[in-house]
Amino acid sequence: MEPKTENKNLAPVSAVPSSNTVNNTINTAKPEDEYLKYIIPIGRSGLAIAAGYIGLFSILILPAPISVLFGVLALLDLKKHPEKIGKVRAWFAIISGSLVILAIILLMIFNRH
Repeated sequence: MEPKTENKNLAPVSAVPSSNTVNNTINTAKPEDEYLKYIIPIGRSGLAIAAGYIGLFSILILPAPISVLFGVLALLDLKKHPEKIGKVRAWFAIISGSLVILAIILLMIFNRH
């Protein structure tokens, strides 16, 4: 057996950031990173992110009611946690889901023979 040799390229364990440090870095946007929050969901409500994507896919009809539900849940989450952002995504989900539901109802009414 060969003796173990130290790899001088490895950092000591104490130099590796803890998960708390990583989470704090991700969840707090610095003033110079103002535009970064539009690319990476920094400090954004998870429900608002989900609501935005479900709202986007609500055009496929099936997720429309789920879009409205997640939008409302996201607004409630944002009310509880005012430090988070995502209100626009939540409203987008509510509006797009509602428009699809309205379109389905109108199609059902006017497609009667």
